[in-house]
Amino acid sequence: MNTIEANVYRIENLPELSAQYRLYRVKGLSPEQEDYYRNLNNLTIRLSRELRSPVTFTHRDRLPWLVVREDGSAPAAQHQLVRRTVYLEKGADLLTLDFSKLDETTTPIALRFLQFSLQGSIRNSHELWQPNIGSPFFEKRSTGANRSIGMHRGFLVRAMELDGGGLGLCVDVRYKYVSTRPLPTKLDRKDFQRFRMNHAIYHFGHAWYAIQLAEWTELTVTEHLITENGNDQNLLEYLHTHCAKPLPPELVQLSKDCAVVLYYNSAGELRAAPSALCYPVFETSDAQVRREHGRTLMPPPLRRGKIHEFAQRHLQRLTFGKAGLRLSKRPLTVPDHVFRVPDFRFGANRVLSVEGTPGAVPTSFRDFGRRRLAMLTDRNTGLFVQTPFLQQYLFMPETIRQSWGPQFLRDLCRAVDALYPQANPYSPRVVPYEDRKGRTFVEQAHALIAAANEHNATTGYAVVMIHEPADRRHRQTDQLAAFAIQRLYEECDIRAAVMHTAVGSECYALESATGASPRYVVAQGRRGKWEGYLRGVALNKVLLTNEKWPWVLAEPTHADLTIGVDLKAQHVAFTAIGRGGAYVKTHLAQSRFKEQLQADEFRKLLTTAVRDFTNTTGDFVRVLVIHRDGRLFECELRGAHAAMDALADEGLLAPGATLTCLEIGKSSFTSLRLFELVEEARQNAPRVENPCVGRYYIPNPSEGYLCATGFPFERDGTVYPLHVRKVDGPLSMEQCLEDVYGFTTLAWSRPEDCARQPLTIKLNDRRLFEDAGEYDELDVELHQEEAAK
Repeated sequence: MNTIEANVYRIENLPELSAQYRLYRVKGLSPEQEDYYRNLNNLTIRLSRELRSPVTFTHRDRLPWLVVREDGSAPAAQHQLVRRTVYLEKGADLLTLDFSKLDETTTPIALRFLQFSLQGSIRNSHELWQPNIGSPFFEKRSTGANRSIGMHRGFLVRAMELDGGGLGLCVDVRYKYVSTRPLPTKLDRKDFQRFRMNHAIYHFGHAWYAIQLAEWTELTVTEHLITENGNDQNLLEYLHTHCAKPLPPELVQLSKDCAVVLYYNSAGELRAAPSALCYPVFETSDAQVRREHGRTLMPPPLRRGKIHEFAQRHLQRLTFGKAGLRLSKRPLTVPDHVFRVPDFRFGANRVLSVEGTPGAVPTSFRDFGRRRLAMLTDRNTGLFVQTPFLQQYLFMPETIRQSWGPQFLRDLCRAVDALYPQANPYSPRVVPYEDRKGRTFVEQAHALIAAANEHNATTGYAVVMIHEPADRRHRQTDQLAAFAIQRLYEECDIRAAVMHTAVGSECYALESATGASPRYVVAQGRRGKWEGYLRGVALNKVLLTNEKWPWVLAEPTHADLTIGVDLKAQHVAFTAIGRGGAYVKTHLAQSRFKEQLQADEFRKLLTTAVRDFTNTTGDFVRVLVIHRDGRLFECELRGAHAAMDALADEGLLAPGATLTCLEIGKSSFTSLRLFELVEEARQNAPRVENPCVGRYYIPNPSEGYLCATGFPFERDGTVYPLHVRKVDGPLSMEQCLEDVYGFTTLAWSRPEDCARQPLTIKLNDRRLFEDAGEYDELDVELHQEEAAK
């Protein structure tokens, strides 16, 4: 019999834990304010730092209250926040938090108090360091990723609520890459520019933490003065005074003429650090560590073993107040619950079924991904949506048009026709644009729009082929892609998708056979990579851009209509999905504020989305579900309920219609993992595997974790379940998760694979990349002005 294990250790002595706290009324903040939650969060963080004690907030009668432990200092009465002055009014009652008798109001408080205590307990270990408060802890000892980069193994520890009022600690593995060599001791202004605004680990004696290198000063450690309590000390003296003893060798041996760099601390104050105590940090996307980082994609047995090792070594002596925390020796085992794979409907009304539905095309659980792809390429089946193409364009750089471009066009048409055979085959109109006069973002952007105007390209769909701009910064938004998508839609009514030239340049080679003209062909050894890439372009850049949906769910979901909601750079997307994916419509708008929608904005967009669904399909919504990407703010929730009232008044909802609201984040504060332990005869220990897709765990009525990736799909590393939180509504968490799983099986961009996020979130990401991608409009305007002179 198989066992499902979580990376969670239950706290076994909750009756021994208690704390006293007091509430402080926050006057001057209102949920209707744009920066309400940011101010409230910043206030709690600031006070936690100042009081050296956990502070959180709660709401009573829709008013904000701070929760402050009584055994710490009392907060000041007045605080200046972003565009606000707030006042704290001390509550009369002293409240006791009993960890063995928690409810929906006191559980978040208990988790906050416990998490704060964990940070302090673990931070006392001299073996570990923590870059920032709340971040993972890392071992000071590193293993060499290569000669110049050290790989530090670390662990994330989070307190979480469990079923039946229990609490546990969730433990997961993390890695950080740090240079083995510090910044140069002699560092002039020019050299500093290579490191400016990069992150580094500052060795403040035995305490290590992350800083961002902001400024350079020409002073040395013996010249830079620090004033404290009216007395001046140079930086070297300050370090010798304030660092824990005994001093580490690197501080004892620090050169007196060592350069000084400046950084801002978490309170926004400028601080100084010796350059030779600052070790640059490398991101996993950096070319120097990308290959080594592949080693951290640990298979389940290795990850599970390291988690258990850390728990035994570092979590057995934790304290809360005067009481010790007693953790279970073994990780938590959870119920073996799994959702079945839904049936899928393709073109010609053909159904693919893992469950053996009568009349459906049968497939196995192990093979259903590959069979989805086969159904798409079967000329008797094909895509679910099979309407004719509208006008199609292919924007191509002139250098590509004169080289491998013609062969690519033939190959792309072949790939599209294989997936989407029509009476009129796919044949886009080629629009070449000048790319020989410059490769910067602005130059290519200007040439692209000029070509669209010159060739009278208007109203339709396009694939835009672009070079990687020479001025694109590492890890920054592709400004040219954002420009192409937005400007072509705004000025030419062309809905576009962008592809880059890199893979084509890598895979095509010029062949010159004896007696024949030279021509471009796919290079030897590149055929497999190229065919997979080409199919991806055909599906993602052509068919999905044209809203040719490959397949839908062949059975009803618990919700009649599910609406994904996301906000990026004041661009809003509401993607409504009904009838299992047969109805898909994205509604776009702009919001007044960056972080959240106001109640009236949410009400208007939700009303529009439901009204369009009913008018299009004739269906009246009985169960409506919101999938909010990230946090659903209180003002958004009020707007959702106001929309339900308005729709009911219009007669656009079924009698007794309900609303359920979920938060679905791309990452989770709690990094929960699930392991499948397979017992085998004649083996002392079980085999550890990834769970299968559809497996889920519900630790409490408002939270659930879903494995949307896993067996039978082959991926490196350990499955990272999707975290779903129910904010409001009558639908059970199990019903919510089952619908979410159904939408993850609509993995339209890779039919043979799985998707971690549901389609409601994925389509919003796609549209917001198109509509909210940022580019520097001033650079474009200046270039246009220069060209006009």
